[in-house]
Amino acid sequence: MLFRSARNSQDPQLQTALEIQSKLAIARPHWSWAFTLRGLIESRLGQWEKAAAALEKAVQLGERRLAVFEDLISVLDKLNRPVDAEKYLSRLEINLPSSQRLTELAGGRELRHDNPEQAITIARAAVAQRPKDAAAHLWLGRLLLVTKNNSEAEKEFTRALELAPRDARAWIAMFIFRQRTGNIVQAREVLEQLLSPDSLSSAITKIGGGWSA
Repeated sequence: MLFRSARNSQDPQLQTALEIQSKLAIARPHWSWAFTLRGLIESRLGQWEKAAAALEKAVQLGERRLAVFEDLISVLDKLNRPVDAEKYLSRLEINLPSSQRLTELAGGRELRHDNPEQAITIARAAVAQRPKDAAAHLWLGRLLLVTKNNSEAEKEFTRALELAPRDARAWIAMFIFRQRTGNIVQAREVLEQLLSPDSLSSAITKIGGGWSA
């Protein structure tokens, strides 16, 4: 799609995509995909209010794809609209474990409400449903570390490394864990492993996503 191949918010392809979307919305005013497209384009432009309005319209018209709800909730979160985000999260409660993005959004909501144990419960459900997903273990480990459940956190970070030994995020998570729990020697060993020639190239490609405990 034009908007996905656009290099930045100033790319002329985004304006072309907007023109196409406007024609679609006029020709098919009740077609949810036309408004989903608008929401995705506005998101690329950083126009969060417009993106939220378009994505909500798409949902009103029958859009049911999980990825679209993920985008909508993420945009509402950026706009600091917790009540609206909660409304859509509640509708998707049964889907939370299958989506890492929704799991983290829901967990973040619980942390803001000072309910870390509920955030952990949600994260555990995600790990149970996706036991081979390193990201699920990393998120659970992060929450356990925040709540001082260090022994369990270490198990989750270790499991993430077993599942994704060439993913820099897993090594960084373990480094942060070792550092925060006072294991400076082990933290240095983890850092050396991360920067070793065998893992450096993959680390560089994956570290862009970032992860912090």
